[in-house]
Amino acid sequence: MQPAEAASVSNTAIPQSWCREGRPQSTPKPSVHMRLPSSVVLVTLLFAACGTDPAAPEPTGVLTGSWHTAPVPSGAGTVLTLEHAAAGVVGHGRDFGIGGLILDDAVVIGSYADSMVELALRYRAAGMARFIGRLVGPDMLEGTWAQPAPVKPSPVTFYRQPIR
Repeated sequence: MQPAEAASVSNTAIPQSWCREGRPQSTPKPSVHMRLPSSVVLVTLLFAACGTDPAAPEPTGVLTGSWHTAPVPSGAGTVLTLEHAAAGVVGHGRDFGIGGLILDDAVVIGSYADSMVELALRYRAAGMARFIGRLVGPDMLEGTWAQPAPVKPSPVTFYRQPIR
C-alpha cells in the first residue's frame, strides 16, 4: 500500500456493519475476565506495600508490647498496650472490673529513659491517671499508680505478656 492510499484508508469511516457497539468486530469487548489479572496485580501490590515484611525485625523499644497487672480471681485489672521508640511511649490502656467487664479505655502517652518510665493515661470516662516507675527486668514494670483525689497513690506492678 502506498502512503497516499494509507492516508485515504485512515480517513475512511468504518462501516457500522463491521462494528458492534462502536468497536471493530476484530477487537474483543473487555470483560471481567480480561480485567481480573490487572485487578489481582493491583490488590497484591497494595497488600505488599501496606503489609509488614515477615523477615523485618521486631520493634526495638524495650517497652513495646502488652503489659498487665497481676491476675486476681475477680478478673479485675489494667492492661497497657505500648509502642516505644526513642524516648517516647504511646499506646492505649483498658481497665477491667469484676468478671473481666471492661470499665474504661485510655490513651497513653509518656517517656522512657534510663529504665525510668512515666506514663499519663487519659480515660474516656474516669479522667486522668499516672504511672511512674521503672523497668525492673525485661518483663516487669514496678511503680506508683496515681489518680486525682480522693484516690490515694498505690504501688502497682505490670507484667509483660508473651506475643501470641
